[in-house]
This record gives sequence, structure tokens and C-alpha cells, in this order.
Amino acid sequence: MMNLIFKKYLNNKSVLQGTFMILVCSLGAALIAFLTNIVLVRNLSVGEYGVISSQITLLNLLSPCLALGLSTYWLKLFAKEGNSAYRWIEPSKKIIEANIIISIIFLMMYAYFNKHVDFLKFMLLSTYCYALFSIEISVARSQISQNYKAQALFQLLPHLVRFVLFYIYVICFNEFNLEHAIYLYALSSLIILLFSYRGNKNFLNYKVKIENEAVEKNKELIKGSIIFWLAGLFYLTYVQSSIYIVNLMSTSVQAGLYSAAFVLIMSTYILPSVIYQKILTPFLHRWAYHDEKKLRLNFKIGSLIMLFLGIILFLFFYIFSEIIIYKFYGDTYKSAVVLLKILSLAIPLRFVSSSMGSVLSTREFMKIKVIILAVAALLNIICNLIFIKYYAAMGAAIVMVLTELFVLISMWFFCYKFFHMKSKAI
Repeated sequence: MMNLIFKKYLNNKSVLQGTFMILVCSLGAALIAFLTNIVLVRNLSVGEYGVISSQITLLNLLSPCLALGLSTYWLKLFAKEGNSAYRWIEPSKKIIEANIIISIIFLMMYAYFNKHVDFLKFMLLSTYCYALFSIEISVARSQISQNYKAQALFQLLPHLVRFVLFYIYVICFNEFNLEHAIYLYALSSLIILLFSYRGNKNFLNYKVKIENEAVEKNKELIKGSIIFWLAGLFYLTYVQSSIYIVNLMSTSVQAGLYSAAFVLIMSTYILPSVIYQKILTPFLHRWAYHDEKKLRLNFKIGSLIMLFLGIILFLFFYIFSEIIIYKFYGDTYKSAVVLLKILSLAIPLRFVSSSMGSVLSTREFMKIKVIILAVAALLNIICNLIFIKYYAAMGAAIVMVLTELFVLISMWFFCYKFFHMKSKAI
């Protein structure tokens, strides 16, 4: 696969080194995130773990709203226009500033009117959302400049900082509870914001003068980027909203059990995410505009490789689920074993749909992808409201697998239709 993807870049040693570094750092970030989760699980009660997991889920859902899909849209613009796309950065800054203000107001209202949430603690925890957003901008500008080392660093940084703070605190102090976890989340987020502030500020303040080209209106920019935002929002809704709904409709204990199994499955999703979102995204956009034959070949080979890897990981988690849960979480989380078995069925489905979804992220196909994800999110929420009522966390796990199956079938249908029509035209 490497020869296929980087055929024209084999002589560029820095590109290959950078790509390898991104892969290693991304996998390292997934491992560190998992270890941080272990610290939480081992030191919080199942209920407390469920509470913080549901709040983090809400902030994960809000994070894409800050950039409104701009970071992904920039990659498409720079792939299409080259350096001329810098004309979009200045109006992007205005949109981002407005979104930050709106999000702060929303979070304050949510914390104030929600009687189950402590206002001050939730606002401190909400800095996590802005740290995610800051890293998203940092990764995007690194991809645009093809600074692979910086991209790798920014992907690793938030998880590393968070883990170090949590680990040091647990080692130095005997007491650790939900309140301490919130404070540490806030502190790590502030460190990340400070670290990425200067680079992001310089990027967003970058001005370029292009002859005979007018700076795009905010309305045009929003129109182009909002589809990427919707894709991210719908994706996060059907993937992560289950934790929040379980906590809302069932108990925080059930939310904690589901979150424990879900984190393990999510750790496997980092592989297709890195390949298709962090490494291949700029190439896929270029191929979509300039080399459809290479795009088709990447789709076929990539889908087969993803299916193979997905099946291997599914078998691993399904067979060794009991050992994994008892080893990492202990007897308290024994009810999460069956949840892990069910959720493991989603791994090969997600891996293959990642390959297909990468094709639908290019050119004008994003509209199709957004429709698929929107329907998936709607079905997921409706089914969760029904299944969780009767089966609690197990219902959420079943719905997740069914949703992933729907996404895979839908994406396969449109990808097959597109490439079949193209081959006929040729």
C-alpha cells in the first residue's frame, strides 16, 4: 500500500520520514489516551467515571462547531488552489472568533440551567473543548505546510500532557476523585492552548496579496466549509452520543461500563483515522481532481486491507474480551465484557467504511457522505432512545453495531455506483 500511496514521493526522504513519524505518534497517542483512561477507571468509581465520560462526550460534540469544518475545508482548497488559497484564511478568522463567543454563551447557559451540573467545574472542564479545537487548527496548518514533524507532535501532545499530569498527581497524592480529574483536565487544556497559541495566531493572521483575486466573502466560506462541519458533527453524534444518552436515560454506572468498553474499541479506530484523515487526506483531494485512476486503485486496495485488519482486531477483542476487561479494569467492570464483545463487531465495519468514506470526502461527494452520516445519526439516536430504555448499555452497544452496518452499506452503494459509472464512461 505504501508503494501505491507514495509512488511519486519515494525520492522525498523527508516526506516518508514525516509520514512514519505521524503514524508512530498517532499510535502512541492512542496508547497514552488509553493509559490515561486506565488511571481514571482505577481511581474513580464506575458512577464517577460515567459522569465525566458523558460530559467529555458533550464537549467532543461541541468542538467541531468552533471551526465549522474550516480546517478540513482548507485542505481541499489548498489541494485545489495551492498558495492562492491563503486568501481564505482572513475571513476564516472572523468566523472562528464568532463561533468561540457563541460556544462560550451556550456552555454557560447549559451549566447554569442544568441542575445536575456544577457551573464552575463544568466551565473549567469545557477548556478541554477549546484545546481540541486549537489542536485541530494546528494539525491543519501543519498538513497545509507539509510539516509532518509538527503534525505528529500536535497529535501526540494533548494526550501526553494529560497523561503526565494525571500520573504525577496519582503518584504524589493518595486522594483522587471526580473533582481532581476535572481540575487536571482543565490544567492540561490550558497548557495545550498556550503551546499552540502563537503558531495558530500567526497562521490566522497571515495575509497574502493575490492579483486579480478578491478575498472571499464570509458567506461563501461558510457555504463551502459547513458541509465538512456537518460531516464531523453527525459522525460524532452517532459515535459518541450513546454515552451521554445512557447516562441520561439509565444510570451513570451503566454509562461508565459502556464507556470502558467503548474506549477499547475506539483505540483501534485510530489506525484508519491516521491513514485516511492525517496522512492521505491531501493526496486524496489531489487525486480526486487530477488522477481518478489512482483514487480508484487506492479505494480498492485500501478497502481490502482495512477489511483484513478489521477482522483480525475483531477476533482479538471478541476472543480475549474477558481477559482484557479483567486485566485493565478489574472485577468492578466485569459487566463490560459482553459490551466489548458486541462492540467488537463494529471494528471491521468501521475500518472498511473509513476507506469508502475517504472517497466521499473529495470533490462534491461530501454532500452524499453528509446525508449518509445525518441519517445514521438520526437512526442512532432514535434506536438508542428505544433500546437503552429496555437494555441499558447493552442496547447502546447493539445500536452502535447496527449504525456502523448501515453506514458501510450506504457508502459501499454510492462508491460502487460512482466507480462503476466512471469505468463505463472510460
